[in-house]
Amino acid sequence: MLKSYKFMYYRMFDLLQQFGNYDLAWGASHGLALFIGLCILNSLYLIGEYMNVKTMGALGVSTFLIIHIINYFLFLKDNKYKEVIEYYNKEPKNQKKIGRFIVIIMTVILIYSLF
Repeated sequence: MLKSYKFMYYRMFDLLQQFGNYDLAWGASHGLALFIGLCILNSLYLIGEYMNVKTMGALGVSTFLIIHIINYFLFLKDNKYKEVIEYYNKEPKNQKKIGRFIVIIMTVILIYSLF
């Protein structure tokens, strides 16, 4: 599970590297937290008839913050993200392009499913 989480972080890092020149480590952490938070909100929406909007919002924000704390200790503290990036950076260019495309498609589908 942890290996797949690190892979998701790398994919987010790699995707952000193509679009901007800001702090990629924090950006990947934010992106991963947002992605997982949206997944959880989407799941809560499916069972939403049992919860009110206020409860769902509080759960969403709490989840987002908890994921950020986890990401901080897994990746950002002591620059541990560099090990993850070095490990996965050995992929061929074609595989990186396919991975970026899959991340974009998954994010679009996830956001679309919220509406």
